[in-house]
Amino acid sequence: MKQDNDPYLDIWELDTTAKAKKELYANIIDREFEQKLEKRISEYIQTNFSFTLFEVPTKEERLYFEARLIGTVSRCEECKPSDNWLGSYSPKDKIKQSGLWNIMELYSAPLSDEELDTLSSMLVRN
Repeated sequence: MKQDNDPYLDIWELDTTAKAKKELYANIIDREFEQKLEKRISEYIQTNFSFTLFEVPTKEERLYFEARLIGTVSRCEECKPSDNWLGSYSPKDKIKQSGLWNIMELYSAPLSDEELDTLSSMLVRN
């Protein structure tokens, strides 16, 4: 939307996770438009991305490794987005600067060698 200068971006960026906020903004949210946009985003991801799965047994461990992985990539000097990365159009400076779609955990500690070995042992292989 930012790339297209779509005025709906201001509404899209509203935090509607809480029920009260969802009700507050109900009169300006275009559910049909958002569903179409989310479908377009999902199709883009399915077409252009690949994924690796790890079987991490507990929520606590998943959150821990998620933070460490984000910290590892965000601190990586060689890990940079491509010149045509869509995140360059984000209205959020942290996204544009980090090269990641995340805002949370950007400055977490990177994985240690031991943690990387542990995570590697959790890799789901087909």
